Amino acid sequence: MKDTRNTRKNPQSLAERVHRMTKELHLPGFRQRMEETLEDATWQQMTSLEQIYDLLNAEIVRREANTAVKLRRHSNLPLDLINARFEELYESDNRRWDTRLMALVRDGQWMLRETPADLILSGACGVGKSFLAGCCANYMLDRRHSVYFIRAGRLFMDLKVHRVNNTLEKRKAELKRIDLLILDDFLIEDMSEEDCADLLDIINDRNRLKPTIYTSQFKLEGWIERLGNSAMTQAVIDRIAHSSYRLHLEGSSQRRSVEVKENLSNHR
Repeated sequence: MKDTRNTRKNPQSLAERVHRMTKELHLPGFRQRMEETLEDATWQQMTSLEQIYDLLNAEIVRREANTAVKLRRHSNLPLDLINARFEELYESDNRRWDTRLMALVRDGQWMLRETPADLILSGACGVGKSFLAGCCANYMLDRRHSVYFIRAGRLFMDLKVHRVNNTLEKRKAELKRIDLLILDDFLIEDMSEEDCADLLDIINDRNRLKPTIYTSQFKLEGWIERLGNSAMTQAVIDRIAHSSYRLHLEGSSQRRSVEVKENLSNHR
């Protein structure tokens, strides 16, 4: 039993002990808040329970902030998508989509349901598929869910390295746990039978448990032409088709629109 004698007679000694205890218990937010309130007359007038709540709440806020930073750091989200938000999406003559389905996507709850759906975003290069996927990513990150954004071709290269290093199953287990997986530029590069087998494992692990977003220049109907008509590719397409929403984006490249605006600004 710890010796607590004379703590009332020696408040400095008690403060030092509390400081040491917060270090041992890894409570920096608690300690910082305690130091801030030592000369706060308003805080001194609070009840003991209110003070305890205030100190513990400071620790919770610190931990949530650290969690948010960690999740964003591990999300692999490109810099140009870090601030992507649904509020920035707009429809115009140069940008068209199924408004009913877009409303469902923007609601975001399809990612958080007990049996979440997947999402296929198709359309020409630059039409805004990756940006919309980034909006979904930030929706999840803002709610403290893990996200991993990666170009599909790079993921399959990554899996090949893990296969050589005998860490493939560990890597697949990590992908299974991610709350939202985004495969960008899906099918822009050819996939081997080995890639299809790896993708099928990932799909089976995540199916109706965790949502996956595929951005592709090709609609689902054109995937067989890209993948081939083997039993493996048919299994991949069948599983994705039966658990996903499909949103096709039409219009001119948004990247060109941005470039035109920047050029006009520079010449004013």
